[in-house]
This record gives sequence, structure tokens and C-alpha cells, in this order.
Amino acid sequence: MILSENWVFNRSLDPSNSSLTSRDLEATNKASDLDYEYFGDMIFEENSISYRFLKMDKNDWDFNYLNLPEIFTNYTTSFYGCKYVKMDDKYNGSFRFSDRTIYLSDNISDERTEDIVLLHELIHLHEWIFQEEKVPLYFRDIIFMSLYLDLKNKIKDLDKRISDLSYLYSLSSIRRFGGEHNLLFLLKSFDLDIKRGYELGTVFSYKY
Repeated sequence: MILSENWVFNRSLDPSNSSLTSRDLEATNKASDLDYEYFGDMIFEENSISYRFLKMDKNDWDFNYLNLPEIFTNYTTSFYGCKYVKMDDKYNGSFRFSDRTIYLSDNISDERTEDIVLLHELIHLHEWIFQEEKVPLYFRDIIFMSLYLDLKNKIKDLDKRISDLSYLYSLSSIRRFGGEHNLLFLLKSFDLDIKRGYELGTVFSYKY
């Protein structure tokens, strides 16, 4: 099976590349570990909360992997990497689509902040996959619903938090400051907050 050119190994992030520091390589390895541990639902990994929506009911198991886009069934973290760079003080990280790299501010001084920034940017990365590979929108809908159903009994005011972000002013204001942060991003960030023991809104980082 041949993946599109976007998903081959990112040679600019090869460990033999002399421009990469040990900190860059450690962050890349950590991002890969976090991706595999927490983002299975974004690629319909077996036993994830989204996977169960691939079948109609308990008595009808007629699923095969051909029903999923290739990027999900052959997902690998080797197509992206991380690099520490100087950034404006108001930013801690960004995911650059053009070179498939998570950039982190060299002002990050503690492991907890690094983890939060990596988790935030990994959501951006998975959102970008949908756009880049032209994944049908109904797959996003499935992930959104699976997250919503999983979170609704864990977060008392979940509906209000979703509603507050749904206003045009909220979404557009965040976009002007830090790019797209939609409702799926919000729910996935809450999922990560709970799994990591963070206060709600930590991974999202925009006070919702």
C-alpha cells in the first residue's frame, strides 16, 4: 500500500540532520508517544470511542478497513517532527502545515508546558489531516459525536461550553489570534484535559 507523498518520512526531521538539537529529537519522540497514547479516536483505532460507530449495531458486524480512508488505516507519526525556535512571547507553539513540523518556543522551560503545547498542536495536526487528505466530513461528525457522548456525563456544563464557543464572535476572535479552533478541537482538548488531570480549558488555552 502506497501512501500519498504527504505521509512519507519527513527527511528534514531525520535524526542525522545536523540542524536538529537533542531537544528537538526528544520533543519529536514525546509527540509521537502522546499521539499514539491519546489520539486513537482521531484515526478510528480499534477499541477507541470512535471505532464503535463503524458498525451499525451489535448484531451486524460487516466492517472492513476499506471503509476507512487510507491515512487512518496506515497512520504513522513519522511524517512529522518537532523543532524548538524563537517565537513571539505570546505564543508557545504552532503547527506549520507546509513542512509538517510542530514548532515550540524556546522560552518553554518546564515539561508540563511542553506537554500541553504538544497536545494542543497535535490536535491541529489531526485536523489538518482531514483537510489535506480531503477526508469526508462525516468522519469528523463521527469523532465529534463520540467525544460528546463520552464527555457529557463527565463535564456538567459541557453544553454551555460548546454553546459559548459556537458564537461567530468567539470563533472568529480566536482565529484572528491563533488560527482555527473549532468545536471538535474544543471537545478533543477537554478529553485530553481529563485524561491528563488538567483543569478544563488547559489544552484548548483560550478560556473555554
